[in-house]
Amino acid sequence: MVKKEINNTYYYTPAIGWGILICYFSIMPGNEVPAMLKSVADFLLHFLIYATLGVLCVYGANRFSKFKISNATLWRIVIICSAMGLAIEIIQESFIDGRHFQLSDLFFNTLGVFLSVPLNHFLLKSRL
Repeated sequence: MVKKEINNTYYYTPAIGWGILICYFSIMPGNEVPAMLKSVADFLLHFLIYATLGVLCVYGANRFSKFKISNATLWRIVIICSAMGLAIEIIQESFIDGRHFQLSDLFFNTLGVFLSVPLNHFLLKSRL
Protein backbone atom coordinates (compact mmCIF):
# COMPACT_ATOMS: atom_id res chain seq x y z
CA MET A 1 0.00 0.00 0.00
CA VAL A 2 1.38 3.41 -0.96
CA LYS A 3 1.22 6.08 1.72
CA LYS A 4 -0.33 9.24 0.37
CA GLU A 5 1.73 12.37 1.06
CA ILE A 6 -0.18 15.09 2.87
CA ASN A 7 0.11 18.64 1.59
CA ASN A 8 2.29 20.64 4.01
CA THR A 9 -0.33 23.37 4.39
CA TYR A 10 -2.60 20.76 5.99
CA TYR A 11 -0.62 21.09 9.22
CA TYR A 12 -1.19 24.84 9.29
CA THR A 13 -4.97 24.53 8.80
CA PRO A 14 -5.82 25.21 12.48
CA ALA A 15 -3.59 28.31 12.52
CA ILE A 16 -5.00 29.56 9.21
CA GLY A 17 -8.56 29.03 10.43
CA TRP A 18 -7.81 30.82 13.70
CA GLY A 19 -6.18 33.68 11.78
CA ILE A 20 -9.30 34.03 9.62
CA LEU A 21 -11.45 34.23 12.75
CA ILE A 22 -9.15 36.89 14.20
CA CYS A 23 -9.45 38.92 10.99
CA TYR A 24 -13.23 38.47 10.83
CA PHE A 25 -13.85 39.74 14.35
CA SER A 26 -11.14 42.41 14.10
CA ILE A 27 -12.54 44.12 11.01
CA MET A 28 -16.09 44.06 12.35
CA PRO A 29 -17.43 47.59 13.04
CA GLY A 30 -17.33 48.52 16.71
CA ASN A 31 -21.12 48.49 17.14
CA GLU A 32 -21.36 44.92 15.76
CA VAL A 33 -18.80 43.30 18.06
CA PRO A 34 -20.57 40.60 20.13
CA ALA A 35 -21.25 41.59 23.74
CA MET A 36 -19.45 38.48 24.95
CA LEU A 37 -16.19 39.75 23.42
CA LYS A 38 -16.72 43.22 24.89
CA SER A 39 -17.22 41.80 28.38
CA VAL A 40 -13.76 40.20 28.58
CA ALA A 41 -10.89 42.41 29.69
CA ASP A 42 -9.45 43.79 26.46
CA PHE A 43 -5.81 43.08 27.26
CA LEU A 44 -6.60 39.49 28.30
CA LEU A 45 -8.60 38.86 25.15
CA HIS A 46 -5.80 40.14 22.89
CA PHE A 47 -3.20 38.14 24.80
CA LEU A 48 -5.15 34.87 24.66
CA ILE A 49 -6.18 35.21 21.02
CA TYR A 50 -2.64 35.78 19.79
CA ALA A 51 -1.10 33.24 22.18
CA THR A 52 -3.45 30.67 20.65
CA LEU A 53 -2.39 31.75 17.17
CA GLY A 54 1.27 31.33 18.16
CA VAL A 55 0.66 27.86 19.61
CA LEU A 56 -1.21 26.77 16.47
CA CYS A 57 1.57 28.09 14.21
CA VAL A 58 4.27 26.30 16.19
CA TYR A 59 2.13 23.15 16.16
CA GLY A 60 1.91 23.36 12.36
CA ALA A 61 5.64 23.97 12.03
CA ASN A 62 6.40 20.98 14.27
CA ARG A 63 4.17 18.71 12.20
CA PHE A 64 5.56 20.06 8.94
CA SER A 65 9.15 19.31 9.92
CA LYS A 66 10.49 15.88 10.72
CA PHE A 67 13.13 17.55 12.88
CA LYS A 68 12.95 19.98 15.77
CA ILE A 69 12.08 23.38 14.38
CA SER A 70 14.80 25.97 14.47
CA ASN A 71 14.94 29.14 16.52
CA ALA A 72 14.80 31.06 13.23
CA THR A 73 11.43 29.44 12.48
CA LEU A 74 10.17 30.34 15.95
CA TRP A 75 11.24 33.96 15.41
CA ARG A 76 9.54 33.98 12.01
CA ILE A 77 6.33 32.86 13.66
CA VAL A 78 6.58 35.63 16.28
CA ILE A 79 7.32 38.25 13.62
CA ILE A 80 4.59 37.15 11.19
CA CYS A 81 1.90 36.90 13.88
CA SER A 82 2.92 40.24 15.40
CA ALA A 83 2.91 41.84 11.94
CA MET A 84 -0.62 40.51 11.44
CA GLY A 85 -1.65 42.21 14.70
CA LEU A 86 -0.04 45.47 13.58
CA ALA A 87 -1.74 45.30 10.17
CA ILE A 88 -5.12 44.72 11.79
CA GLU A 89 -4.63 47.67 14.14
CA ILE A 90 -3.75 49.93 11.19
CA ILE A 91 -6.75 48.68 9.20
CA GLN A 92 -9.04 49.30 12.19
CA GLU A 93 -7.82 52.88 12.53
CA SER A 94 -8.01 53.63 8.83
CA PHE A 95 -11.12 51.83 7.61
CA ILE A 96 -13.37 50.42 10.35
CA ASP A 97 -16.05 52.52 12.05
CA GLY A 98 -15.87 52.50 15.82
CA ARG A 99 -12.47 50.77 15.92
CA HIS A 100 -9.16 52.48 16.64
CA PHE A 101 -5.44 51.73 16.70
CA GLN A 102 -4.41 50.97 20.26
CA LEU A 103 -0.81 50.50 21.21
CA SER A 104 -1.87 48.40 24.22
CA ASP A 105 -3.68 45.96 21.89
CA LEU A 106 -0.57 45.64 19.76
CA PHE A 107 1.57 45.09 22.87
CA PHE A 108 -0.65 42.29 24.21
CA ASN A 109 -0.97 40.70 20.76
CA THR A 110 2.82 40.53 20.50
CA LEU A 111 3.24 39.43 24.12
CA GLY A 112 0.76 36.61 23.58
CA VAL A 113 2.61 35.31 20.52
CA PHE A 114 6.01 35.79 22.13
CA LEU A 115 5.06 33.86 25.28
CA SER A 116 3.32 31.12 23.32
CA VAL A 117 6.69 29.91 21.98
CA PRO A 118 8.13 28.82 25.37
CA LEU A 119 4.68 27.54 26.39
CA ASN A 120 4.56 25.36 23.31
CA HIS A 121 8.12 24.17 23.98
CA PHE A 122 7.08 23.16 27.51
CA LEU A 123 3.98 21.34 26.25
CA LEU A 124 5.99 19.44 23.66
CA LYS A 125 8.62 18.42 26.24
CA SER A 126 5.96 17.22 28.71
CA ARG A 127 4.42 15.10 25.96
CA LEU A 128 7.63 13.12 25.43
